[in-house]
Amino acid sequence: MNFENLRAINQTHQPVVVCIDTSASMNEDAGNGITKIKMVEDLVNQLADIPNGRLGETDKSSIDLCILGFNNSVYTIMDWQPLINFKGDIKLSAEGCTALSSLILESIKKVREIRKLYDQRSVDCRRAMIFVYTDGFSTEDMQAAYQKSQSYFNRDYPSPSAKLNMIFIPTYYNGQIIKMTDGEKNWSEYKELVNGLGKKVLYINAEDCVNGVPAAFEFMTDSIVGWSVSDPGETVYTNINDNLTAVKNCGGVRQNSDGSKTAVDEPELI
Repeated sequence: MNFENLRAINQTHQPVVVCIDTSASMNEDAGNGITKIKMVEDLVNQLADIPNGRLGETDKSSIDLCILGFNNSVYTIMDWQPLINFKGDIKLSAEGCTALSSLILESIKKVREIRKLYDQRSVDCRRAMIFVYTDGFSTEDMQAAYQKSQSYFNRDYPSPSAKLNMIFIPTYYNGQIIKMTDGEKNWSEYKELVNGLGKKVLYINAEDCVNGVPAAFEFMTDSIVGWSVSDPGETVYTNINDNLTAVKNCGGVRQNSDGSKTAVDEPELI
């Protein structure tokens, strides 16, 4: 993003990074005759028209969006743009491996990039939101990402300048749904990932692709709206519906008395 693209400079801005796994496994059927990559493509494009008039022109001008893809490496699908400029016309294809470690490091770099621009223009901003959609474990070593995540997303002081939300898409294979938490081997890798990235990261699993992936995007949309219209110091509550599960005691997840779960965040100003 450059100075010319920055809109609504007298408003408090909300940076959002959406990260999409475009590895070969995303070409698999989601269980409804549509590939996972196509489902994600359609849902991401719906961010151009968040429904029911939930965001006004000013809100859309002060939400800055960046979209990253990752397979063998990380690449920029759309660089920083105000949400109001997003036309919902991205096209995705899937191939290769899953460079998750590089993706996490790059997402931090992109947040720092736009915060530098905000500083140059004396623009206030809320804590950045990073959403990662993936259907597999990293095919590269995660130690660099773990170290950076612990010092960047999990620190107490100064307050973290970004919140990382990890959203896991299951695999549909031979008529069965296979989750990242299924099986002894998968559970071990999943537990290592959760422990490595840290407790202040939010981990959400879609129960399936057909219902769970749209529910994950609804959670993301609700989070963006809630954070973007919140007042400084106001706590934002985002419901986690029955098509999603979240790791307890991580990322501010609260268990409600009726058994439902809510993500609780304070998107303080940075």
